[in-house]
Amino acid sequence: MATVLIASLGDSPVVVTAMFDLLKKEIKIDRLEVFYPTNSFALVGYEDLILKSLQHECEVDGISLDSEDVSGERAAYDFLHKLYQQLSMHQKNGDVVYLSLAGGRKSMAALMALLAPLFRCVKELYHILDKDEGKKGHHFWSTRQLYEASPADQQRLLFPPRERVKLIPIPYGEKQHPSEEVRSLLYTITDEQLDELWERDAEQAEMVTYYRQMNENNGKSKIINIELTKEVVEKYRDMRQFDVTRAVNFAKCFDQMHFASRLDRHSHDIYSYKGLHFHFYKRRRTVERPVFHTKPTDIKANPEADIKRVVVSALPIEVEERKPPYPPLKEIVSKLKFPLETEKLEDAFPQESIEPKEYILIIPLATSPMVATQLYQLYIDRGYKVHSVILVHTQHADVGASVEIVRDAFKGAGITCNAVPLEGWDDIDTPKACAAYQALLEQTIRTTRQQNPSCQIELTISGGRKGMAALATFAAQQQGIRRVVHTVIHEHMSDKVSEETTVEELKKLVRTNNKKKRDDRLFLRAYKDDKDAFVLFKIPVIPAQKG
Repeated sequence: MATVLIASLGDSPVVVTAMFDLLKKEIKIDRLEVFYPTNSFALVGYEDLILKSLQHECEVDGISLDSEDVSGERAAYDFLHKLYQQLSMHQKNGDVVYLSLAGGRKSMAALMALLAPLFRCVKELYHILDKDEGKKGHHFWSTRQLYEASPADQQRLLFPPRERVKLIPIPYGEKQHPSEEVRSLLYTITDEQLDELWERDAEQAEMVTYYRQMNENNGKSKIINIELTKEVVEKYRDMRQFDVTRAVNFAKCFDQMHFASRLDRHSHDIYSYKGLHFHFYKRRRTVERPVFHTKPTDIKANPEADIKRVVVSALPIEVEERKPPYPPLKEIVSKLKFPLETEKLEDAFPQESIEPKEYILIIPLATSPMVATQLYQLYIDRGYKVHSVILVHTQHADVGASVEIVRDAFKGAGITCNAVPLEGWDDIDTPKACAAYQALLEQTIRTTRQQNPSCQIELTISGGRKGMAALATFAAQQQGIRRVVHTVIHEHMSDKVSEETTVEELKKLVRTNNKKKRDDRLFLRAYKDDKDAFVLFKIPVIPAQKG
């Protein structure tokens, strides 16, 4: 049995080394595991800084992810899958695990919090704060800054004075664990029962499938991007307008085809043409049978293959009176127009639901105003109708300035925006403050539901500190929120946007009568040529046990 600290690495290796240094006062850590993306600075941060500075303290192991930046659904799932595999191994070994929520993307912190309740080997979750954050003498230096320092200075900077960094235990325990009913769904449900669940409750089935396929340590434990051919886009668009029932059934197919494990299980027949291998996808007891092929290779050919794309090229429907009830693949494929022109499903049909509904966005907000307006704008761009926005925040002066900017921007755009302060707290920097913050989020969810029963509540894990992302996740678990929302900005744009949307920069624009320029930045109009850099994705939540 070993004591293991698991951490993720983002811009600053100091977050990892300082966390280790603070914990070792109370815990003998036998092993440190660091998850890091594939970009060169992350590799340097792990190999040249963390590994070299801690390899004589304990066993150190690096776990490389499959992407340069955890900034999308597929990359987030890769991180979650690898973390699941590690936690599963530690559970079997009888190890005790501590999770560091500091470092990496906020999505990585939230994903740790989502996964932790499934494994009783996880004993505590921790976050860490720099008491000199935002000041000249701040301690969480980036890999780039550390690499320019001398070796002697690097070692000193990797271990800041303990009195200047603060370790924060995140309240965590039995109440976050799923019920036996949920565990049964995740671990003992049969394939046939899961098929029935997809027909009865698609959102719950999505959650079960999302986590269940992590048990597989091969190519079938992947999230796949769905693309539609130009002809399918046109046919599906007409269907959504004139044959909603049929469109809903095909939408359910697309939801399931998003998961490699289900795509493999429900693939039928095969016809090869022009180097592509076409199949039918067949849901249980339905007549809709999308025709598809996968890239870069056929999903049925190699169980270890990393399938990245599924291309839907036809939408045939079974007709009982017809013999055979649906055209054979050869006949369907022979009528396709090659080369196949495709479009991503989310680009062609950004709004998930065919039936319109109103959304209320609950957003934990700290000192980055852009988080709120970016989320709102991405919802609008997807065709959603946003009823209102609710900001949940501490009473720190800098946070208050951020809230003021956001409310003013929404007011100018004619959007209802309410603010819910955490009375008596300037920061989420103690277990008591964490508990108070989570309680406020939960009360805000309950009140919002009571006052707006016809609206769907969307809770984001963006905004605020990484510990707050975990607390938002726990609030979602307790209140039956089925998916949390995350927004990120791709690395090539993140520095530019961050610099242009600080509180001081946005306030300066208002002082110089450039409010329109401020709002153009906040609502992404200033970045219209790089709109693809702004990403929105949703992560299924495992519900916590009641009571």
